[in-house]
Amino acid sequence: MGGLPKQCAGGMTEGMAAGAALFDAGRYFEAHEVWEDYWREEHRPVRELYQALVQVASAFVQHGRQRPAGAKWLLERAFFHLAAFPDCCHGVDVAALRRQMERMRDELAAGSAPSAFLVPRCGD
Repeated sequence: MGGLPKQCAGGMTEGMAAGAALFDAGRYFEAHEVWEDYWREEHRPVRELYQALVQVASAFVQHGRQRPAGAKWLLERAFFHLAAFPDCCHGVDVAALRRQMERMRDELAAGSAPSAFLVPRCGD
């Protein structure tokens, strides 16, 4: 993913912000839909960030539907898509997002309900 740090420069894109507002309000399915639309339109490597966000939102949806195995699988896929990203990309604090996802993974593995979290912003 050459040039990814350069592509990550700047604040939240319209798509990142729109999905984050829904996600932060606990409207995971709607956030998933917004991010998925932007993911489909994005052709640069940064599209992997959109895909990871779609999968995190979907993990919360799956948990809400009493499908913990599906939630765990989606979360693992999201980790895969974030692997090459710097700590901050388009205003999303990717390092903090990974930490929250790790907590969610541990909670799911323990059979606990995952703690809701907000999309972390760089500089928060």
